[in-house]
Amino acid sequence: MSGEKIHSCHITFYKFRKGVTIGTAVENIQDVYQDRASVFRTVEKWFAKFRHRDFHLIHVPRSDRASFINDDVVLNLLQNNQRIWTEEVAEKLNVDRSTRRKLYKTTEII
Repeated sequence: MSGEKIHSCHITFYKFRKGVTIGTAVENIQDVYQDRASVFRTVEKWFAKFRHRDFHLIHVPRSDRASFINDDVVLNLLQNNQRIWTEEVAEKLNVDRSTRRKLYKTTEII
């Protein structure tokens, strides 16, 4: 992670600890950093992370997560339990939120 991104994370954490809203944090950051400021969605992700008491400011690669979704595994899970929720499938496959969107596409085909 670049020095500027780490700095941005620290600023976002400061705003979170001050108790400001995401919108206010984005406005304040954009007032100072203008075109180099974090976008709303980035600040929103950091705030969500902090709300879950994850205060690590440096991204650590997650080697324990699947980097792809095996369609055969998803099909097998669905064939064994046709009432299974997509969230349950995601849990069983140990995938993060961003990867879960692929599950929706996979299950729509079935």
